[in-house]
Amino acid sequence: SSTTYTLTSTILSLPPPIAAAISTAASCWFTLCLHEDGLSDAADGIGGGWTRKQMLTIMTDTRLGTYGSAALCLFLVTKIALVAALGEDDGGGGGMAGGSCLLVSHALARLSAPYLLHFYPYVEEVGPKAPYYSCLIRARELVTTPRLLVALMTCLGIVVYVHGDLGLAVMLVAMTIGGSVLAGR
Repeated sequence: SSTTYTLTSTILSLPPPIAAAISTAASCWFTLCLHEDGLSDAADGIGGGWTRKQMLTIMTDTRLGTYGSAALCLFLVTKIALVAALGEDDGGGGGMAGGSCLLVSHALARLSAPYLLHFYPYVEEVGPKAPYYSCLIRARELVTTPRLLVALMTCLGIVVYVHGDLGLAVMLVAMTIGGSVLAGR
């Protein structure tokens, strides 16, 4: 996604909003809309259910509801607008252009999955999506403390490479806050 944005905005000289839309479409295609599906399922469940059981039942339904549609539209429009607002990389190495920020955001997002799998139990799926998501239940056993540290160090390396000391400081503050939240659970 970050490479797509950088290529379309610099090499093809497309305006940032068009480059951001193409980058977002490429991201959806590469990930098979896994994240967008999860967002819309969560929005449908939280918006349409009154009890935990109702929410989980709605989340496992394969149909897209009103809350899921609204959340998905708002997410996509906001993502495209924010990436476009960052603009293209001017070659100065400041690291605050759309492509650079997409690279860091992808790394941080990938870092969250192992932590969530390691610290929180995964809901046992029993619906039409069970075969698709059952791998996450098995993946929990693979997320060990050394693997969490490798994921953290990889992400830290990407953040420092792209954003330097400021990125490191922001990430350390975020990790401290996240650690205190996890410790208080």
